[in-house]
Amino acid sequence: MAVESRPAFAVGEATVAAAGTPVQLPDTKIGQGCELVVKAKKTNQGSLKVGQSSAEALAGKFLLDPNEAVKLRIDNASKVWVDAEVSGDKASLIVEQ
Repeated sequence: MAVESRPAFAVGEATVAAAGTPVQLPDTKIGQGCELVVKAKKTNQGSLKVGQSSAEALAGKFLLDPNEAVKLRIDNASKVWVDAEVSGDKASLIVEQ
């Protein structure tokens, strides 16, 4: 089965201003059959915590070290929350639409 190419992609960023205060990724639609890639910036000073809710991100059960990424098959980036061990650390995202 052939996979069709997409006409566009979107990139974004989320900054955790204060460690221990999770932030929601921006409202970004993800194309059917596409994946969201969430990457911890390589300049981060600590791990990035990823979850489906603020509480889950705060708990830190899934960690991304600086420059690590995860792919997720969901329909909107806003379903992802991130927290950081160090204030000011960032998550980057990219997705085909």
